[in-house]
Amino acid sequence: MGGLSLGKMISGGYSASGKSGNRAVNTGTAIGAAIGSIIPVIGTALGALIGGMIGGAVNRLFGRKLTQYGIEGRFSGDSFTGNEFEFYKGGTFRSNKTKRRPLDNETRDMLSSSFSILKSGMVDMAKFFGVESTKILNYSKKIKLNLKGKSADGIEQAFTELFNSMQEDMAKLILAGTNYSLKNEKAVDTLQRLKNNLDAVNMALFLFGDQALKASLATADASYKLTQLFGGVDKFQSSVSSYYDKFYTEEEKLQKSLETLVLSMAALGLGIPATREEYRKLVNSQDLTTESGRQTFKALIDISDTFWQVTESAEQARKKF
Repeated sequence: MGGLSLGKMISGGYSASGKSGNRAVNTGTAIGAAIGSIIPVIGTALGALIGGMIGGAVNRLFGRKLTQYGIEGRFSGDSFTGNEFEFYKGGTFRSNKTKRRPLDNETRDMLSSSFSILKSGMVDMAKFFGVESTKILNYSKKIKLNLKGKSADGIEQAFTELFNSMQEDMAKLILAGTNYSLKNEKAVDTLQRLKNNLDAVNMALFLFGDQALKASLATADASYKLTQLFGGVDKFQSSVSSYYDKFYTEEEKLQKSLETLVLSMAALGLGIPATREEYRKLVNSQDLTTESGRQTFKALIDISDTFWQVTESAEQARKKF
């Protein structure tokens, strides 16, 4: 037992003839036991101990140790091409070795689809700000992801960090040559902050009947600076809502609600239902097992208050006449 344990300690996980490294250690132990059997009792145990140490030395000098395994390849276009790999670190007299095998279709397709969705979203972000998207379309990344020793959660985290890093790379391409990021702010967070503030300001301008600001990084930055005068985007929206409620007539508000409803339904590719009952049927008809169905369902719920307000006002107006 002592020879096997010490042999493993000496070999450090290296293997000369088998993946675990135990084969050479066990062989050395057996040889040592045979030699030691010449010496009665104590000699056998001592021989096994020495033999195990010899086996460990063989592994260390001529064996290889699996130090890395995972996925390597390149993301480009809308897909991922690559393979699984196993890296074995060589001993003193044996070189390193990398074994590769094809990636299974399910994993490859998952990586390709995720990359395609990520890139598509960043292209849309570039277009929103009026930034040329060619560099994003041409973006590629070579990866080598070592997953050895990671749990299921650890592997998930590794892939999450990989895709976050690629998203950050693309965000930097959109912001290239600008200084709109705040101190220690990631490029992705900069874009989201700028978009949120531009959306808030343009919604206020829409309510006031003014022309919206043309989307660009510069106008988004100007919008951010405006909302900061109010203490942030949330306080800006609250102040705008209070002003709008006090200074605009009910007729103006109803008209604006109707415009909002028309735009929202048009964005969904839908017409405006004539009654609340029809609206309910439209909500209930969405296929929640599909992404588009879930997105439409959410959007319809989000604008349901506006639809109710418009139809309620219309009913009240009919009753008056």
